[in-house]
Amino acid sequence: MYLQYSTDGPLFFITMCSHTHRNRLAFVESVKHKIHVSTLNEHKNDVAAYLQFLQDNLHIMTSTGDEDSLHNDLIPHIFMQLCNTTIPLFQKKVLNWQRKYMENSLKVSPTQLMTMADEECQILCHCNQWVETLDPSVVAMQAMVQDTVAGHNNLSDLLQMSVGTRC
Repeated sequence: MYLQYSTDGPLFFITMCSHTHRNRLAFVESVKHKIHVSTLNEHKNDVAAYLQFLQDNLHIMTSTGDEDSLHNDLIPHIFMQLCNTTIPLFQKKVLNWQRKYMENSLKVSPTQLMTMADEECQILCHCNQWVETLDPSVVAMQAMVQDTVAGHNNLSDLLQMSVGTRC
């Protein structure tokens, strides 16, 4: 009996959700909302973890019987999040895909976009080109801290010199 029900996990999950969400449309919209409010930053800028999150949720939505292309309204949000990566080569590739998508020369569904992004991640990792750069705001903050420390050191040197000349 265990073996008979062991593969019914997704069916059980959808049945539970159908009691929470009275219809399939409400269920799909709640999953879409979850994707829309999720950001790459929320996943600690880990592109692989973000892609896994997206793939899991897209799989849940398409398991209700919807075609993947019915959820193309998620593509602009996905592009926006993937462009926020701190991996320059990956970001350049995503921006290129986004440009082609906006020019209507790249026809993709959300799942196809996730597959393309995952393949690009694997290629860059395999070639040892998955190199993270610092966020410009972090670099600016570090420069401000260094300037403040340098100013503090100059001020304390001046104070020590003025105290030394009085004695």
